[in-house]
Amino acid sequence: DSTFLGEAYTSIGSAIRAYPTGPSTIDVEGVVFKGQGDGQGTNGGAVYADMRQFDVQMSFKRCIFIGNKADYGSNVFIRYASTSQRINRNSFIGCTSIAGNIHNQDISVCYSIGDNDDEIFIDERDLIHSSWNRQKSEGIIRFISNSDNDNTFDPIIECGSISNPCQTFSQLSKFMKTLSESIDESAQRIETIIFGEGIFTSSLIDLSLTHSSIVNIVGCGENQTDLKSQPNIQNVMIIGQFGQSIVIERLSLIMSPSASKMGFIRTSGAEAGVVIQDVRVQGYLETDPIKTVLEPQFLFQIEGFIHLYDVIFEHIYLRSGSILQVIGLRRTDGDNRMEWLGKTSIGIYKTEQNFNTISNDLYSDDAEIYDSLTNHGLINVYNLNLRNIDTINAGQIEISGIFVQKCHSAVGSVITVNRVTLDLSESIFQETLCFGNMIYLNQTQSTIRDCTFKGYNDSFIDISSISGLDEEIEQSNELCPINPNFFSSAIHALVYIYK
Repeated sequence: DSTFLGEAYTSIGSAIRAYPTGPSTIDVEGVVFKGQGDGQGTNGGAVYADMRQFDVQMSFKRCIFIGNKADYGSNVFIRYASTSQRINRNSFIGCTSIAGNIHNQDISVCYSIGDNDDEIFIDERDLIHSSWNRQKSEGIIRFISNSDNDNTFDPIIECGSISNPCQTFSQLSKFMKTLSESIDESAQRIETIIFGEGIFTSSLIDLSLTHSSIVNIVGCGENQTDLKSQPNIQNVMIIGQFGQSIVIERLSLIMSPSASKMGFIRTSGAEAGVVIQDVRVQGYLETDPIKTVLEPQFLFQIEGFIHLYDVIFEHIYLRSGSILQVIGLRRTDGDNRMEWLGKTSIGIYKTEQNFNTISNDLYSDDAEIYDSLTNHGLINVYNLNLRNIDTINAGQIEISGIFVQKCHSAVGSVITVNRVTLDLSESIFQETLCFGNMIYLNQTQSTIRDCTFKGYNDSFIDISSISGLDEEIEQSNELCPINPNFFSSAIHALVYIYK
């Protein structure tokens, strides 16, 4: 059993090489692994563990891997006896790897099974986080962590380093404002902010202070790191500067009734965009749809592009507003700022939505609402590029593998798409409430395949028959306004297509 705490190993060769003679533990915290290994015929530039005889429990917390070299496993290489021994992400909490290209990311963590040295696997690149853009220096990483009995951080002195993390983003931003610009701007520029375990409450995370075109905000896992918002004048928790892209990974975004009008992320500029991966978006658990007070204008307002992967929405009860607003949608072809993103297609993948959207008494003047319905809904995509004559081909959104259950918006649709190309596949939509559409398409060329749609109570409710609802249907009136002026009777269908 070994513990390495608060040291930086920079000697040539692997920093940790384990050949256990019994069940063992590697416990590392606050360490920089830099320049390890010579990369010539070696496996495991920084860490090598042989688990063919005995298991090794690994715990790496708040570590940086940079400039390590090996033919396979530039940072970590493990030899297993069987696949059942494979470690998971909990072995690397709040760690990141500085990589200059896709190849370095792919071989960051490698492993072999049994005594077969000719078969090496490289599918563990996600064990250690790495940025979506190329990075060169550990100086662009900042840490935010809660103090505990083993680690007492001093917020008075300059914080944010691996040895002395800040406790809040407000503390970090205070020191960011006082930094003097260096020759290479590395002292001012911040590309990755890593939150530790626990709950972090923040009023405003203003990423313009980072002086970076792309900022990665990373946690220790969706069940380990919670970001909760406090009210501010912007009504949004995370805001990027013009043209700045934001990457959110491995954490939970939590709503609060004390910040009922707060959204989570807002970007601006055609070159901006958002990547959200391995994230849980959670509403207020101690409420119900009838008593909810949450009424943000949006949870995510994105201009540029949006990429969602392994995102869970749950317990989202909104009186008004949208979960996702995307304006000025663009493709990322030719965007060399985010190399790994270039290997994927922009869209929504493996996203699970377990939420309800409530919208009662949105309009007090009882005015009839027709086309304005399309400005609401759970997912609303609208192309504002008026200069492009070919409006349908001006942008494309791809949605795949999404599961939507018991979701509804009192006005609007589950998916509203205007003036872009839609590709919807392998998705399930069931038990939508109220009287809107599942899919609303306006000036849109669409492909829908391998999808399942199921209506509420397996029946279609005609708005003209509202006065004759039976007792079972009346139960849904608690969630939906009865006033027929809230709906446009012309556009109620499973799929509504205009132009």
